[in-house]
Amino acid sequence: MKTFIKLIALGALAGIVLTGISVHAAESSEELTAKRDYSLITNVGKSESLEIMEALSFESSDGTVLPYRKYYSPAYNAEDKANPAMVFVFLHGSGGQGDNNEQQLRDQISTVNYLISPSAEEVLADVPYIVIAPQCHKENQWVNTPYNQNSYNIDEVPMSPPLNAVYELILKVLEEDNADKDNVMLGGMSMGGYGTWDLATRYPELFNAIFPICGSGDPSHAENLKDIKIWTFHSDNDVSVPVKGTREMVEALEKIGADVHYTEFQGKGHNAWTPAMEEVKDPYLLEWLIEDCRLYTVNVLTKEGEELTETTEKLRIGDKFSIEMEPTEGFVPEKLYINGVESEFVTDDNGSLYIECTVKGNMEITAEFVEEKAEEESSVAEGGKGGLSGGAKIGIIAGAAAVLGGIIGIIAAKKKKK
Repeated sequence: MKTFIKLIALGALAGIVLTGISVHAAESSEELTAKRDYSLITNVGKSESLEIMEALSFESSDGTVLPYRKYYSPAYNAEDKANPAMVFVFLHGSGGQGDNNEQQLRDQISTVNYLISPSAEEVLADVPYIVIAPQCHKENQWVNTPYNQNSYNIDEVPMSPPLNAVYELILKVLEEDNADKDNVMLGGMSMGGYGTWDLATRYPELFNAIFPICGSGDPSHAENLKDIKIWTFHSDNDVSVPVKGTREMVEALEKIGADVHYTEFQGKGHNAWTPAMEEVKDPYLLEWLIEDCRLYTVNVLTKEGEELTETTEKLRIGDKFSIEMEPTEGFVPEKLYINGVESEFVTDDNGSLYIECTVKGNMEITAEFVEEKAEEESSVAEGGKGGLSGGAKIGIIAGAAAVLGGIIGIIAAKKKKK
């Protein structure tokens, strides 16, 4: 049994021939992702955030003590391994430095204050996630480079002890909590914007998406970030951290075709974080992180007699993909289920099964193959249930062959693996 999952771009013929199949796939996964109203999410008060988030401390391998705050959303379940939690890490600006494990929450309004609010608990009631807010000591910075000098080179600026501690803390969370290693989101403002660019550039395999706000990074290593979704913010008249640094990062990323989005505010000074959260809509930053960036599991099970094989891919909402299943000689497809709903499928003369789907949430696709003799007997007794039959099936097989010739596919395995 061979199973191939491909991301696809289909021509007009595919739209005609495979309409029935794509509708079945969409309907079966639509229920998983109800539309959320992100305009209802408001930030919680700074004092209240101290009561909501647990105060903890972490010591890194080099002895650096890192104070941090931690929060589990109501949907988090340590035992529900089928639904691991997204992980949000936020790096504060220079105003949050210290060792009291409080100032990083009191300094500036950030994604943290929104994600831990009662309004977020209501809107995101079905989303399990963890929020981490570490604090950098005053004698250090997330990145030890002058903020007003724009870009720098990570080969010449060693990773700072507190930022390394953040890296090790993330690894600890991924190991000990029911956390989704494929959905780690990193962001920060000002000094934390520098830290976001720096940590993601050094360890790109760790992050699915980043959102650096009024920071700067190393454009000479932009290639490291090509597989990460990025949304960065800055103001055109920022004198504390000049906008040039972000512009240089964006330019370098666009040259290599990275998935980068840039929002530049006019006349906001250094405070780009407030408009990033309160003024930018369609999507909101949280909406982008949770709806656009979040990777979902597409689990494909194939049953061939007593044999069971499993293939898993991580794809995003809206990704279109096709699945081709080549059975062992002597087996033919009998039934196909998408999230528990029996669906139609197309086969060719060799008995291979084809379907087209669109990701709308976590998906489980199960295909059952039976020995050819048993299939023939079943077709006589039950009128050929399962795939399309008779003249319609012959016509679609011919059409499917033409469609497959026109598919521009990228093997999903080429996507970034965490």
